Amino acid sequence: MNTQECELTYRKLVAILEERQLGWVIDQLNTAIQIGDIELPEKGRSSTIIEDFSVQKKMTYLVDAIEQAVVNTVEMEREITIFFECEVTFCPDCEDSQTSLLLSRNSYSKRRQESATYLRELLNTLKSTIFEDGSK
Repeated sequence: MNTQECELTYRKLVAILEERQLGWVIDQLNTAIQIGDIELPEKGRSSTIIEDFSVQKKMTYLVDAIEQAVVNTVEMEREITIFFECEVTFCPDCEDSQTSLLLSRNSYSKRRQESATYLRELLNTLKSTIFEDGSK
């Protein structure tokens, strides 16, 4: 994938995440970079730290973050329902929110697991094409 294709794909993924109310994934990625969980590149810092990375590195980190936030949570949901063998309710950590999440064997969907598996395959395919032109 050349630099322009990579940049366009990165921007499209960011837009999709924001459209699906998953902008927090991008925020957490930026936070991980700022606190040093992700190694910074050698060159100077720009106004947005993620801009200091090559577009291929940005794509790699974003794809990994999507996999962790979306695909891995579906797998965690499945494991939780198997382990606890009862309903589990996750309540918000702030009192303002009325939203809670109820997990049970009935709420876990085989279709969600199949979708997550398919998304993982797509992300892996995308990852394999990021550095395809040989530049790292």
